[in-house]
Amino acid sequence: MGSLEYGNKTIEFDDRVLAHIQIVIVRKLRRGESFLLSWENVAETGPGRSSIWVHPAIPLYFKFHGSRSPSVNPVWLAELTLSADSSFGMLITSEKNRSEIRGKRTHKSVDMRYVSAAMASAIHQQRTREQQPARE
Repeated sequence: MGSLEYGNKTIEFDDRVLAHIQIVIVRKLRRGESFLLSWENVAETGPGRSSIWVHPAIPLYFKFHGSRSPSVNPVWLAELTLSADSSFGMLITSEKNRSEIRGKRTHKSVDMRYVSAAMASAIHQQRTREQQPARE
């Protein structure tokens, strides 16, 4: 379980989820864009949803539990990106089952520009991992 530290708040996410939201957050902040980030609370914190306002001036710290970067699902990444670009902000959703995605010819809610950008990012990350020496 990884975590996102934002200001004085620490939010725990699965490493796979954290990797996907990190890509979206970094992409938005590089452009100087602020946005709302929302997620469903885990059982320990009680029912409901929480949100933070992500702003370029507030420091972020991503901490991953595992040492390896998870693979990137470009469709899920595109959905998170579209959500972040909306007036409601990015709502962290669960990853779609890959077989469910393959069964659909098109994803009407997904702009293929974001899928292409996500694929390029995933390829770059994979190449970077392959070039790094193995850790023991």
